[in-house]
Amino acid sequence: MSSRSGHRHSPACSPEVLLALKSQSRSLSLNRKRLLEAPPEASRLTFLARLDLSCNQLRDLPLVLESLELLQHLNLSANQFSDLPLVLASFSRLQYLNLFNNRLCRLEPAVLGCLTSLRTLNLNSNSLASLPAEICRLQRLTTLAANRNQLTSLPVELCALEHLQVLHLAYNQLTALPLEFGCLASLRVLQLQRNCLTELPESAARLHHLEYLDVACNQLQLLPARFGELNLREFYYERNPLIRRDPVHSTQEQEALGLKELCARAVMQELRSRASPLRDQLKAYPQLREQLAVAARVCGGAFLNTWLECVRFEPFSPSGRMSKAGEDVDDGELGGGDDGEQRQQQQQQPIRWLPIRALVCSYKCFNAQSEFYGLAFL
Repeated sequence: MSSRSGHRHSPACSPEVLLALKSQSRSLSLNRKRLLEAPPEASRLTFLARLDLSCNQLRDLPLVLESLELLQHLNLSANQFSDLPLVLASFSRLQYLNLFNNRLCRLEPAVLGCLTSLRTLNLNSNSLASLPAEICRLQRLTTLAANRNQLTSLPVELCALEHLQVLHLAYNQLTALPLEFGCLASLRVLQLQRNCLTELPESAARLHHLEYLDVACNQLQLLPARFGELNLREFYYERNPLIRRDPVHSTQEQEALGLKELCARAVMQELRSRASPLRDQLKAYPQLREQLAVAARVCGGAFLNTWLECVRFEPFSPSGRMSKAGEDVDDGELGGGDDGEQRQQQQQQPIRWLPIRALVCSYKCFNAQSEFYGLAFL
């Protein structure tokens, strides 16, 4: 048809797609082709396992690509996506998804929840303020990277990812982690540097497979009570206002406790006896039984709502390095970052004694323990 007819020609099939059709190649790279749209003719490559569309100007993907049912590896980094393309919901076998350096401000929950085969999800360098609860459906996920976003909190559903091994959350605005964070039982690498964290949840001490932890440049003063039980090889904590080992003694010997607290402590003391009839009666009240099961971690004394919070210092000498250079914030391929030289130049003297949070039931208990420092009555 003549171009004078006013009708546009259908775009010619790209040579890369033609070559893939001819060779039946399972991999196609359209990297750095200045594409404004993904070529719809790529939908004919139904045998495709890997597709690289990185470093273009894509804002969406055509729905005709839903025919790529065998796709396992998809690179969409360095484009202009603001949300997950709807067609991704068709890629039930997708194991690797790279969305580094886009304009993501949200993740469509209905699409994310369909990516149940994902093992690696790279969301680095976007504008995400939150992660949807549907992330809990990615039960095969082993690596999640969301450095350099605008995250202020994490959904508790994230803690259901029992196979997650690597979690990168550096350079965000996180003020706290979910109390259930310790449920990430397979976690080995955790990056939390340059956030706004004031404390780590006590459950974090249950991350027994954790080998690498970076909490540098936060607002931490104390570490969880059982932090010393972690098997860390590398731990980075510079530029946190950690409490120093300066003794603060108490001259107070006793505290005035309310009637409710006194009764609760008496009941909890009674429950320690296996012959107590209260044990059978409490079986009908599981919530009450759980509440009364609370005990001070260090002294072993029982309390309900009133305790003394203090600090004990533990020596720390991990088998790995205390500060590093050349490895920090991930790039598009989950590699090294740009903060290493700054750390090398601003390296602080390692704190040989780490401040660990401790709870005791009374001033009497506090004064009997010589390793406790500082206290607050809560």
